Amino acid sequence: MSGSSGGNYDHIPGHFPIETNVNPISASPEETVEDSQASRYIKRILAYIFQFPLMILFYSLTVLLQALKVIKPLKNLLRFYDKKHINQMNHRDVLARLIEYLEKETEKIELNRDHDSSNYSFGSLYGTDSGSLSKEIMQGSYTQLLDTCTDQLKFGMIYLHDPLLDDSLNYLDKILCSEDFVKLLKRYQILLWFGDVTNSEGMQVSNALKVRSFPFLGVLTVKNNKKIELFGKFEGPVHNFTAASLENILSKEYPSLLQLRQQKQHIEVERFIREQQDARFNDSLRRDQERERARLEEQNRAAYEAEQTVLRKQWLLWRKKSLKSEPNSSQDSSRIAIRMEDGSRIVRKFDAGLPIEEIYAFVELYSTNLLQSEEQYDAEDPPSNYHHSYNFTLIVPVPRKELNPAITISDESSIYPSGTIIIEIDNN
Repeated sequence: MSGSSGGNYDHIPGHFPIETNVNPISASPEETVEDSQASRYIKRILAYIFQFPLMILFYSLTVLLQALKVIKPLKNLLRFYDKKHINQMNHRDVLARLIEYLEKETEKIELNRDHDSSNYSFGSLYGTDSGSLSKEIMQGSYTQLLDTCTDQLKFGMIYLHDPLLDDSLNYLDKILCSEDFVKLLKRYQILLWFGDVTNSEGMQVSNALKVRSFPFLGVLTVKNNKKIELFGKFEGPVHNFTAASLENILSKEYPSLLQLRQQKQHIEVERFIREQQDARFNDSLRRDQERERARLEEQNRAAYEAEQTVLRKQWLLWRKKSLKSEPNSSQDSSRIAIRMEDGSRIVRKFDAGLPIEEIYAFVELYSTNLLQSEEQYDAEDPPSNYHHSYNFTLIVPVPRKELNPAITISDESSIYPSGTIIIEIDNN
């Protein structure tokens, strides 16, 4: 071993190296403890500063995520479940709103549909204005659907839509707009009825049919006792439905429906035949009654005319008794020349103080040959229930003037003291 006054030592193998760069000023134990406590205090302050914002951010994000989950159902709920307003609407208005909403919403799905898809668009099938199946959609209430199915003996198909479901629109696109489904509707001439379960009537139908899940597709038919029966239904997701299963349900029930139609047709034909027979019988009876009524009317008219002829003759014979004889030359008179209907001419004097009706009575008695007849009327009074009217008018030809039977002869200058008159037969 060698030594050195400069502090150089020989290193022993296996020794620990001696640090040559040592801080000449070494920290005391008290200073080390203080530094550690300060560091922990700073970390604790920083933790308090950042802990509350991070907690607020965490809970805010949690609430936002939960809100996003209910925004869509809430949006649909606000749109469809305005209870006070919708309950006051009839089914036609509710249906129009539902079809318009479904047509608008399904457009989003149709944009993402495969180009080779054979499905139709919802609007082209069920659109209110131009849908090919719009005429098959019942505009009335559920009760009217039942009445129409009973009257026309057709299947009725009910679709109950729940807008709060996430996959309800997919149900429309995959089923109601599929080519197979549309073919079945047309082949079996099915009547459609759309309902919204957020509407009071839709919910009542749902309860009546005991629907367990939505969307719901049910098929109604008419039985022999004219009662409506739900004989097929599909509830829940799309995979629960197949066109083959629907066709199987319809094909099994269709023969019974056809039989009911044939029975109804047979009844209608029999009723039509009876109505035709009744119509022919009633026509024949009506013609017989008309002939009988005409015969009776003619008989009554002839009897009345015969009676009137007798009464007229009796009245004329009674009037003959009061007819004044032709006055002599010393009396005030009017000389009248009368041209009769047959062309003959009679000249006679009439008392100027008598009414012109005296001339009328003379003319009719002369025309009916009663003036020279020996027939007499024994009663003092004229026939009862008879009013005589002359069926002709006496006319002064030049100037033309009708003679009023109530005027006194002397007061009529056209025939007093003389004049010429002709006879005109009244058409009545």
